Amino acid sequence: MSLGVDVAMLTTWLEHDSVDAFFAEVYPEFVYEKLNLPGRDFADPLDAIPAEWKYDELCRKLDADARPFLWSDDDEVPIWGAKVEERYPDLPKRDIGLTPFHMSLMREFVAEHADA
Repeated sequence: MSLGVDVAMLTTWLEHDSVDAFFAEVYPEFVYEKLNLPGRDFADPLDAIPAEWKYDELCRKLDADARPFLWSDDDEVPIWGAKVEERYPDLPKRDIGLTPFHMSLMREFVAEHADA
């Protein structure tokens, strides 16, 4: 599937390469980059993934290569969206969920920033 964009995954589905198996079965031609997911020790109930790990990885990615981006996360965007806006005020962005309507907004954003 060619979207004409780079796709980076920030999800707990990255644990145990779960997302790889999913996309291999459902979208075998889908190309994406898996960003760093902090590991955790499931034997230790107190070993949790830090709450800000997605924000930290998004910032690491944008600091290395600032460009327009879509952030599709119905949980994290309301929590970290203002901090992202404050840190990258001039960077075109959309923070939207994953409904069919949101997919149409994503297409519009990609078309608008295709040359960026």
